[in-house]
Amino acid sequence: MISGQATTFHKAEWFKSDDESHGFDGPLHIEPRPLAPISNLLLVSMQSKGFKLQDDMFTTGNNPHGCGHAPRSTYSGLRTTAADYLKPDRPNLKVITEDIVDRIILTNENGQRSASAVKILDKENTSIEVDVKREIIVSAGTYCSPAILMVPGWDPRRSWSNWASNVLSIFLVLGRTSWTTL
Repeated sequence: MISGQATTFHKAEWFKSDDESHGFDGPLHIEPRPLAPISNLLLVSMQSKGFKLQDDMFTTGNNPHGCGHAPRSTYSGLRTTAADYLKPDRPNLKVITEDIVDRIILTNENGQRSASAVKILDKENTSIEVDVKREIIVSAGTYCSPAILMVPGWDPRRSWSNWASNVLSIFLVLGRTSWTTL
């Protein structure tokens, strides 16, 4: 058992878990889900083709080309997500949902370039500018995050090349490998 992990692993009677590889006190709850009738037949078929069985797949990385069962990011029928990390008592964090990001406002003060605000449209289509003190985290998914960062006039090959190198490396590849998340 590992303390301080991101997950809380919930055991299932049928699942042969590698308890040394799982966390039991994290904010993300995971559990093995009940098997479909075909699940074990697929494992037998894969093993017959030379894939090594690892009962608790993906916990250690020792068997990346094998087969086995994997816990899922659900618990008691509910999906567990990154939102489980977010606590309402965090003064340095404001999570806004159900609004549309129009653009990120960029400023250049005394040669220091930075993202200073986010312009959003609320449910009533009212434009609101939200100022930031430190950073903006764009988390709008595989397709929407690049769209936010590439609003009209922001060509990543030109516009972002003049900005800080730490954001440049992220923006230039954003969205190019979206096939990996499908």
